[in-house]
Amino acid sequence: MPFFGELGSINPVVILPTAFIDALAREVGQLRPHAMLYPEIRGAHDAAVAKRAQDVRLTVRAHAPRDASKAPAGFLAQVNAQDFIGAHDLHEEIFGPAALVVVADTALEVDQVLHAVGGSLTVTLWGAESANGIEHLVRTAMQVA
Repeated sequence: MPFFGELGSINPVVILPTAFIDALAREVGQLRPHAMLYPEIRGAHDAAVAKRAQDVRLTVRAHAPRDASKAPAGFLAQVNAQDFIGAHDLHEEIFGPAALVVVADTALEVDQVLHAVGGSLTVTLWGAESANGIEHLVRTAMQVA
């Protein structure tokens, strides 16, 4: 039996160090995503992005609202770890070309962010500077998955 379904998930990416954010914002701003499958999905995406774009806890890094007759633009916002950890509304997925960068200053904050996100289908770890650092992050990611 064929199955077509969206298995929603945050899918966190842990990147050390965070000097990549400006380059990521430029790339997201240039995205040309495909149209979304249904108008209802697009409407939910646009509403969620509009809400995040107005959120005072976030710094919007890439956002160019488009008419619903065109494919959605990419959206990227940034938040510090402490604001993210306790903000359950920020832990929710936005289905579509949208991402939230959570900037953590310490390994402890990375742990806290991963625990706040909870279980995910995937976790990606980039740029750990030592084997011990990557092993610790992998253990943390596996604990919350």
